[in-house]
Amino acid sequence: MKKLLWAILATAIIAGANPETCYAKKKSKKNDKKEQVKDTTAKESKYEKLIKGAKTQKGMFTLHITNDNKLLVEVPDSLMNRTFLLSSRVAATTDPKIFVAGEMTTNPFMIRFSKNEQSLFMHLVQHRNIIDENDPIAASFDKNFGDPIIKAFKISTQNGKDVVVDMSDFFKGNEKIISPMPTPTPGSSSKIKTGTYTAANSYILGAKSFPQNSEIRSVLSFTGDNNCTVTMHRSLVLLPERPMTPRIYDRRVGFFSSGKNIYSSDKDRIDYTKYVHR
Repeated sequence: MKKLLWAILATAIIAGANPETCYAKKKSKKNDKKEQVKDTTAKESKYEKLIKGAKTQKGMFTLHITNDNKLLVEVPDSLMNRTFLLSSRVAATTDPKIFVAGEMTTNPFMIRFSKNEQSLFMHLVQHRNIIDENDPIAASFDKNFGDPIIKAFKISTQNGKDVVVDMSDFFKGNEKIISPMPTPTPGSSSKIKTGTYTAANSYILGAKSFPQNSEIRSVLSFTGDNNCTVTMHRSLVLLPERPMTPRIYDRRVGFFSSGKNIYSSDKDRIDYTKYVHR
C-alpha cells in the first residue's frame, strides 16, 4: 500500500515538472506583461501626447512650447467671452533706424474668444459705438454692432472643458493686425516701414503666464533694403468683468482720449463723447 502511494506521489511530481507546462506558465507571464504595456500606452490621452516634452507655464492661459517650437495655448472654458487687452511692443531690434526697443508698433486693442466644436474664434471687440444695456433698443443695437472674427484657430484637443489650440503662426508670423511691419498701401508715404517677412528665420522665443495676464515673446525676421530681426513682446491682459466707470475727456488736462458714439432711444441723434484712456 505504501509503495502504491509513493508511486502516485512520484507521478504527480514528474507531471508538475513537465517542461511544456513550465514553458506555458512563462509564456503566460510574458503575455501578461505585454498586455500591461499595451494598457499603459492606451491610457495616454491625446492631450498628454500633444504636450509631451513641452515647456509649460500655468496661469490665466496654460502655455506650452513644444520641442518643435509650437506655441500651444489652453483657453479655459471659464474665460470664453471675457474681454482681454492685446498689446504688441518691440523688446529688441537689430536696426534702431527701423525699430526702437520699447516702441509700441500697433495700438492695443480688445479681444474676446468664442468656440464651436471645431474652432476657437478670436473676436475684435468693438467699442466705438455704445449704448446703455437697459435701453429698449439695446437688443437691436447688439444685432447691428457685433464683434467681428479676426482669427480662427483649429482645436487640437481638449483638457476637460478647456480647449487647446496652436497659436504659433499668430505670434511668430506676420499677422497683419499685430505686425510690426505693415504692408504699405498705394499712395502711402515712402517713409513707412517695409520688409518681406521670412518665416524660416522667425520663431517663438518664450512665454510666461500669470493669474491675470500671459506674456509671449517671438523673434520676427524681415528682408529688404535693410535686413532686420526684431524681438516682439505681446501681452494678453484680462480686463475686469465689470468695466471701470469711464472718465470724460477734458482738453485742459493732458490725457490721451478716444471718441465714442452714444446711442439712445431718448434722442433722435447720436451723441459723440470723448473719454480718457485709463
